[in-house]
Amino acid sequence: MTLKQNILADREIVPVNFGSAKTCAILYRASDEEESELIKKFVKYLRDYRLSVKALGFYDLPKLPEGVNPKLEYDFFSKKDLNLLMQPSGKTISNFIEEPYDILIDVSMAPVFPFKYIIANSRAKFKVGRQELEYSGLFDLMIKVEEGKDLKYLLRYIDHYLNIINKERL
Repeated sequence: MTLKQNILADREIVPVNFGSAKTCAILYRASDEEESELIKKFVKYLRDYRLSVKALGFYDLPKLPEGVNPKLEYDFFSKKDLNLLMQPSGKTISNFIEEPYDILIDVSMAPVFPFKYIIANSRAKFKVGRQELEYSGLFDLMIKVEEGKDLKYLLRYIDHYLNIINKERL
């Protein structure tokens, strides 16, 4: 594991585990029902660690579906929140980027460019995601996901590594 200072965001890299973290943010594809259900369970699981969790879901649709509203732990954005360069903007995005979360987790199983923009600019102290060599400079910890493995596999290994990393901080 190589820790790098991200030149796009002024932040201190602090490897932290679920036991010592206080805040956690998750980026996920909200338009995928199965992914959304897994994230709901994962958010509940993280709350058992007494973590304050914020999940930011992206709907790959022209606008948010009817009935989708932000809740305490969940915010959302859609294609209408993207500029011509596919960069997300707006109050929800800027608030998310500016918050210095202890852990930021990108659970996308395929590249989602708006997430890469958020990750690059986020002030989060420890950024975790699936291994994508072209985006390796964005993450502090990358999890290799073998071909054919799914989101459950990624979440299992994120849980594993974020329970054992830096245990002496507890």
